[in-house]
Amino acid sequence: MKKMHILEQFKHYLMGQKSRHYTNFRLLVENPRPIPEHTDFFEAMETELKQLAYYNELIAAIPRELEE
Repeated sequence: MKKMHILEQFKHYLMGQKSRHYTNFRLLVENPRPIPEHTDFFEAMETELKQLAYYNELIAAIPRELEE
């Protein structure tokens, strides 16, 4: 398996995770409803936002020279 293919697939994985947390955050903001397993609504929002930031950082941290 080539380096480019591995990096491309990994980046797709990271972007999928980022999209997942972005969607969860938007749903919490746009349709605020009680979450049965969470007693703290803001904590749930913070958790999703942290995950979104985490995946943004990982995507940005991939060295550009490896993508060539």
